[in-house]
Amino acid sequence: MIHELAPGGAAAAGTAPPAARRLRVLSTGNHASYPAAVFSMWRALLRGYDFELDDQSFDTRYCKITGTCSSDHRFAAIGELLRSTVVETCGGLFLKGWEDMAALAEAFSQSISGGSGGAPGLEADVLLCTHPPYSCRLFWPLVLDHSKPLLGFFGGTLEAHVPSSGAEAWLHDFLEMSRHPRVQFAAISPFLAEKMRFQTGADVPVARGFGFHVIEQGIAYFPSRPEVLVWKNSGECEDNQAAFDGLLERLAAEAGGGGPALRFQHLRALRAAGDASYSTIASFRAVVFVPYEVLLMTFYELYHVAIPMFIPTLELASFFLYRGPVTYPHCGMFLEGKDDSEEVVGDFVPRPRAPYSPFARDRITDRVAWLEAYTDWYRFPHISGAEASTLGGGGRGVGGAGGGRIVDTSSIPSNPSGTTPRWDVVIREVSW
Repeated sequence: MIHELAPGGAAAAGTAPPAARRLRVLSTGNHASYPAAVFSMWRALLRGYDFELDDQSFDTRYCKITGTCSSDHRFAAIGELLRSTVVETCGGLFLKGWEDMAALAEAFSQSISGGSGGAPGLEADVLLCTHPPYSCRLFWPLVLDHSKPLLGFFGGTLEAHVPSSGAEAWLHDFLEMSRHPRVQFAAISPFLAEKMRFQTGADVPVARGFGFHVIEQGIAYFPSRPEVLVWKNSGECEDNQAAFDGLLERLAAEAGGGGPALRFQHLRALRAAGDASYSTIASFRAVVFVPYEVLLMTFYELYHVAIPMFIPTLELASFFLYRGPVTYPHCGMFLEGKDDSEEVVGDFVPRPRAPYSPFARDRITDRVAWLEAYTDWYRFPHISGAEASTLGGGGRGVGGAGGGRIVDTSSIPSNPSGTTPRWDVVIREVSW
């Protein structure tokens, strides 16, 4: 399968194309895959800009894959502070975090606005913050004092790395920032956007990941291996891999219909062998995708590489999908008051706050309601019930008759043009 990105509008005959506007983007965060994803998306979709990217990610794992580990000691120090500080959340847990964020943000903004290391904060045309959302607060003084545009692209929850003493102030700060004309926030999935709205009342638009950072590497689905990859399972949190393998073997035997038996290999084994690259994953016949969380960047990467995926049914998934950073019970605090979308403007019909709480982990009704309404692998049009014959066997799907879900890759668009106007408008409005 060949992925070809649609070119920008052609210039009229005899005229030179307009010069691209150069934009210097300063980014930071604790998960380098998020800026890598959004940078690739902009390069693919926004042909009117020439982006100069200065990503100062301070995580110590993913930045090695993307080659964007912070080379500036000021950003690296923020990461070291996060990893060395333990805070108590409002949920009574003790986790890594930042204390006294207001003072920290003021000192950090001043440090990147001058000194012997230069002034990247002032030299940037646009600021970008990603994960955790709390890191956006570090750039807030540059917005207020220097009118710097700030974009936030979120794949993690608001309360991550926030101490109990600063939780309420952060929710108020986030709401204020979301309403500032020089700030635009976006969440990678509907679940996260709705959770942020539940917590603060702020309407945060959804800008999904499209895997351009994988596609631009030339990665495409090419099933040269006979096995089906098991992308994680509950063994990541509990050692029940033997029971899970036994279940897969039984279901595969029932679905075989006399054809060749399905064979499975775990992501864990690929990592142990040092061969868990995107090209290796895309060479498997299919993926049994067992997500541990309600949103995962990997889903968007695999979806747009067009590899077939089997996904647990909604009822089964409710037991798996509340074990990651988006739904982890750091803190259940939320602001009382009017939502942004409850303010009637013209003919706009206000949308009430969700009746079910995203923090109700012990209520199966709430969990299933949020998964069904806001989790993309139960919303995307190219996921449907399918037979296992596409994997080489006849009869019933891996999850039983109608129990498996597989991605139909035949009609996935390689250039989701509906995304282009959104980022184009956002960047133009905040940076001009």
